[in-house]
Amino acid sequence: HLLAYRVEADAEGLTSRGLSGRRAVTWPAVSRVEGGPGAIVVVGADETRIEVDTTDFRPEQRASLERTIARRIHDAAAPAR
Repeated sequence: HLLAYRVEADAEGLTSRGLSGRRAVTWPAVSRVEGGPGAIVVVGADETRIEVDTTDFRPEQRASLERTIARRIHDAAAPAR
């Protein structure tokens, strides 16, 4: 399944691509982030859900992804200077 799945977290937002198509949530549009054992789910204001399967992540990989998501959401919410 890894060959058919890709997640990207860039300056614009979080994007997933897979066999079922493409989903994207921009950082300003994130309404919530849900976490649990084995997954992180980013939910957009329009209820678009991007689930990142972290089952095979090492603890430091998951922590890095969580920090990236938190930083991007924080930066998107900060007022422009």
